Amino acid sequence: MLFTENETNFAKLWGGQNEAPFVKDAFHERIVEGRVEAVNPEGVGTKGAAWYNFQNVPPGESAVVRFKLTNKIRNDGIMDEEEFDDTIAKRKAEADAFYHHVSPDPISDDMRNIQRQAWAGMLWSKQYYHFIYKRWIEGDDKGPPPPSNRKGIRNKGWDHMYIDDILSMVSPLLLRSDL
Repeated sequence: MLFTENETNFAKLWGGQNEAPFVKDAFHERIVEGRVEAVNPEGVGTKGAAWYNFQNVPPGESAVVRFKLTNKIRNDGIMDEEEFDDTIAKRKAEADAFYHHVSPDPISDDMRNIQRQAWAGMLWSKQYYHFIYKRWIEGDDKGPPPPSNRKGIRNKGWDHMYIDDILSMVSPLLLRSDL
């Protein structure tokens, strides 16, 4: 397991000083560049990754790694493959039923798939976007200044918005079922 912090690498990007010794691109630096010291040796951080090296897999072949996040510990440490497959099949059926419910109108399979991906991104990514217009327009103290033409482009009318004013933005085309 590899761990780092979710901090920008100011030293690499702008020649500045990093706020934390372990930065966002630590996984790349460890795996691709071979820098062992790039990741946190204490095994803690706000970002984690599992790195597997399959030495017995012939060139052109692949290996499958299956994970089940659970708070239950089995004594033998082995997961029941059939139980795993059944659980995945049940969750897929539940997701199919949910997405059919939110989009019951007859639409093409391609459009339904696009719509499903859009909904999934909104519902399950649970990302919080902290938008501060003043910082966006003037730039962050720690980074380089924004381009000079930024004040005249698309978000220029958002100067009164802060934090929770923007909850979600979806293309109207993704919500229409008459296409």
